Amino acid sequence: MSNLPNVPDPRGKEISLEEPNPKKTKPKGRFFLFFLLILVLAAIGYQVYKMAQARGQAAPVEEAAAEPVFSVNTTFARLGEIQDHLSINGDIIANETVDVYPDTVGKLSRLLVSMGTPVRRDQILAWVDPSRPGMNYSESPVRSPITGTVTAIYGHVGGMASNQAPLLVVGDLSSLKVRTYIPERFTALIRMNQRAALTFATLPGVTFQARVSEISPVVNPVSRTMEIRLSLVLPPADVSRSGIKAGMYANIDLIMQTKPQAVLVPSSCLVNRFDENYLFVIDEGRARLQRVAPGIVQEGVTEIIEGVSAGEEIIYEGIVQVNDGSLVNIISQKEVL
Repeated sequence: MSNLPNVPDPRGKEISLEEPNPKKTKPKGRFFLFFLLILVLAAIGYQVYKMAQARGQAAPVEEAAAEPVFSVNTTFARLGEIQDHLSINGDIIANETVDVYPDTVGKLSRLLVSMGTPVRRDQILAWVDPSRPGMNYSESPVRSPITGTVTAIYGHVGGMASNQAPLLVVGDLSSLKVRTYIPERFTALIRMNQRAALTFATLPGVTFQARVSEISPVVNPVSRTMEIRLSLVLPPADVSRSGIKAGMYANIDLIMQTKPQAVLVPSSCLVNRFDENYLFVIDEGRARLQRVAPGIVQEGVTEIIEGVSAGEEIIYEGIVQVNDGSLVNIISQKEVL
């Protein structure tokens, strides 16, 4: 206890100058600090709860807004004609070719023609002398059996000629044909008057039309092919001026079948996944992956046998970026076919 005197208060009360007791004020200060700490923690917890609640409510909206939209160009499947082609090669041959044999054995004494000489039927082409030492015979003529052109000569003057070997070859070049061979798996599709287009390396930029005129009734058991012949769709006078010659090598584009009302799409629209063919069809603003069965393919156009109908809208450009069910934005619709 302090011995300090009491000081009178101007209001008539005495004021004690004794020091306050610290033991009496310390519990009140601790309680105040503890209460303040609780309020701060409660405020922080409340703010954290409100923020978490706000995030939980906004999450679905943000996810829906984040769905990507892909820009694409589209086209339409349509009905049209398509042809199935078979590309093969063949040789130009004369319409009729005949080997010419002498009637007797002897020495070829005279040869009256050369390669490319036009001849008539029964025209004398050469003479064969059948004489032997000590025996003289008249010369035997060698005549052409057909009207045509001399395409080959196998004998020479002074050499021996025999009725067992051809001396010359005469061919009718006024009408040329193409000889080719069809693989066995395509033989059922070959028919008379079937159309074909011919091109030649020696005649660039020119295409000639031909038709199937002869079909072999059998398949070669060794090569597993069937021989056919095609006739050029040209008058004889035009054939001679066309530049086509017997023995030339022809590229043949044979039309196997024609479908006048096929469902057609650009070949570039097809997607191959797991060895299956698909198209992306537009369905209510989304890309739907539709499995299809393709048929004939011709110059960038594919026939669709099953899966898509004519008039359906399909994705033409932007295929790589979309998936089944993707939301799409159609930039333009193109008439591709």
